[in-house]
This record gives sequence, C-alpha cells and structure tokens, in this order.
Amino acid sequence: MFKFKSIRNEDLILDQKGFKYLYDSYWEKVFAVCYHNTDDAELAKEMTQSIFLSIWERRKILRFQKSYEQYLVRAAKLKVAEHFRNQAIRKKHLDHATENFCDAANYTEEDVNYSLLAAALNLLVDQLPRRCQEVFKLSRKEGMTNIAISQKLQVSERSIVFHIIIALAFLI
Repeated sequence: MFKFKSIRNEDLILDQKGFKYLYDSYWEKVFAVCYHNTDDAELAKEMTQSIFLSIWERRKILRFQKSYEQYLVRAAKLKVAEHFRNQAIRKKHLDHATENFCDAANYTEEDVNYSLLAAALNLLVDQLPRRCQEVFKLSRKEGMTNIAISQKLQVSERSIVFHIIIALAFLI
C-alpha cells in the first residue's frame, strides 16, 4: 500500500514551504482514509482539500498534540463522519417535509404563516450581538456543527455553545 515517513511536530514549521511538505507527504494518506469510507473519489478529494485548507487557514494557531499523521487521519475520519451526519440530517428533513406535505390550499396558508414567522425570527436575530448572530445563523440556518463553527470563527467550542444558549434564551 502506501509508505509514509513520519514527521515530528518540532521538525516542521507551517510556513508555505512547511505546509507544502506536509501536503505532499500526507495528501495521499488523507485521501485514502476519505475514499475508503465514502467510495467516492470526487467527494474524497473535496474532503481532503477541505482538511488541508483548514490547516492552512489556522496554521498560526494550530498546536499539534500528536504527530501530524495522527492529526490528519483523525481529521479525515471526522470529516467523513460530518459528511454522513449532514447527509442524514438532510434526508431526515426531506422525509419530514414530504411526509407532512398537505394540499395546495393549506400549503399556501402555511407558507404565508411560515414567511411571517421567519420574518419575525429574523428581526429578533438581528437584535442579537454581532457574534451571537453569526454563530446562531451558522448553527441553525446553515446546519454547521459546533466544532465546524469554532474552527471557522477560530474560537473555542465552549464559546460557540455559550453564544447559542444566549441566542436561544433571547428568542424564547
């Protein structure tokens, strides 16, 4: 199969040259983990690119506790799990929507009610502090996980949970 040379954390600085070395050394391994779990080459490539993009974007704040290889393999497994979780959520919502689909007259009334409710919710969300709004929208409207939000905003996961609790308390 593949042979990989292990890189010690202290031997690699994540500047452009170090990142290129990390990418060249581990791209195939990360791709293999993603492909093995999805059986979809294009999806595995996208996941692999996403993982390395995330590392590059967070290179100044990342601190590796274990080897780069262990970190990247774990990141690949988490990315696959996130994909399947999001896929299951989308399927659940689609199933729920088709299950509760009603005739056109009721649908129109429900659509109007939904639009009014959504507008009222958006007005309330706009009253939240900026960071709280951002976290709430990423969580509830885009369906991102707390971990993904914390990585995107470069804050702790605990901070994300705090912002969601504040937003929900305000909206209730």
